Amino acid sequence: MVAKDEIRPWELDYCPVLKLPIIRKAEWTDITFNNDYYRLTIIIIGNNIILTKIWGYSTYFISQNYFALIETIINEYFPSNNLYVHIEDYTDHTGASVKAKNYYTNYQINNKRLKGIIFYGASAYFKVMIKLGIRIGRPPFEVKIANDYPSAITIVKQILSGRERQFLNQKLTEKHTKNKYSNIPVQQFTTEKDITEIQPGHEKSAKDTGTPGIQHTRQILKKEVGFCPVTGQSISTYPLWTDINLDEGYSVTFRLIGDRILLSIPCGNSGKYGMKKLIETREKFLKSIGLFGKKYIEIKDYSKVTGKTTKEGRLQFVDLMIKERDKGNLLGFWGFNASLFVKLAFNIGTKLYRTTFPMKILDNYKTVINMACQVLDYSGITNKTTDIQQFSKKDWKFEYEDYTIKFMLIGDDIIYTIATGILREDYVNKFFELHKKVLDESGLTDKGYYYRIINWEKFEKPTWVARKVYIEGLKKLNSEVPCKYSVLFGLNKLMKVVINISKNFSPVTIGLVNNFE
Repeated sequence: MVAKDEIRPWELDYCPVLKLPIIRKAEWTDITFNNDYYRLTIIIIGNNIILTKIWGYSTYFISQNYFALIETIINEYFPSNNLYVHIEDYTDHTGASVKAKNYYTNYQINNKRLKGIIFYGASAYFKVMIKLGIRIGRPPFEVKIANDYPSAITIVKQILSGRERQFLNQKLTEKHTKNKYSNIPVQQFTTEKDITEIQPGHEKSAKDTGTPGIQHTRQILKKEVGFCPVTGQSISTYPLWTDINLDEGYSVTFRLIGDRILLSIPCGNSGKYGMKKLIETREKFLKSIGLFGKKYIEIKDYSKVTGKTTKEGRLQFVDLMIKERDKGNLLGFWGFNASLFVKLAFNIGTKLYRTTFPMKILDNYKTVINMACQVLDYSGITNKTTDIQQFSKKDWKFEYEDYTIKFMLIGDDIIYTIATGILREDYVNKFFELHKKVLDESGLTDKGYYYRIINWEKFEKPTWVARKVYIEGLKKLNSEVPCKYSVLFGLNKLMKVVINISKNFSPVTIGLVNNFE
């Protein structure tokens, strides 16, 4: 239980102690690094304080990704000559592996910009370990233990020198204050009137309505566009409709595939009230993107749902489906990646409460999205994909008997590669020649950077020699045109082991995910 007077700075836009603005982003919130037992949220306070809130258990893999993300944020948001203080909220941190602890210690000791670390909320065991670490390691920066957030902030003032305290009180740079509305909570829009009055094209301002005006609306509707690897349709991700907190331990993310398929991704256990809040938030999302009252399909990813849904939650969901049936707008509902309990509940529910639209649980995303598109086609509805920007050329690929590589440009700075077969030493140089050609012809060489998504669903392995030559080629290419981040998916067991070993020597930060979505 959270104490009534506990300050939760990761949920605020302003520090109540220092009276400084807080920067928080959807992509820094509830990060799991694909681990069900760990969660991380990061915020920036002022110009030289970073705070991390950790839930769960840290592993070596998590520690590596943790500091890669921290370093990226600090390099972007803190001036290069500015030291900073790191506050760690360990209230819900349950522990760490030995390798994770060693990695954490070594990284921080070699961190030249770190002025001090303050831990608060740590368990008695962790406090003892921290004190022992200070005595044995003698770190070149301040390490303090506080009871809570206000006392941690008080220590920050003590750690920072006079000049740094003065810098602490300065306003954020123009680069970041111009986005000051980007973190307005979605929950702020609680009525249908609020949603309606802030749609694009509406001329009323915050002064007229008491709600954010048109500039705020653009932030709420701001989206990042990817594409579906099965159908090629656009997938719109809205930062402020991502990981929306509904109840304790329960959240939801909404995405739009094309302009007619709603993708819902609940996370955690809905408990007694979570399902009701999800349904209310779902309606707000449909209204905000202009889909409410139109024909559409919903698909739901159940892979992050934990435990069993309560009786209240099941009845609330059934009530939603009955209302959708009566309205006649929902053309189909498909779930995927569901537990056995969810599948059984669906089988019973569909027999008891008949709907006029198909309502099923299927095995995977590929099957579900194909079914959804078939129903839309049968209904004579086009699922537009005009937002997607994909580009490729016939000579952006080469094929051998046992190896194929294809390149595609997504948006204006993402290179998407699909590899199949076995990468041999003889193919590596040709691979990098083609890679450089794609960067040149796509304009990314002139841009000076790019991101990369790598599909290895049908890639078997590189030979031992090819792997060494590949890493050297990657270093050379990265010195010419830096890759800011690479994401890999579809790895087999062998390649997961290879990448986890090799990425320590890679010049590019690498993230591993389960699938394209």
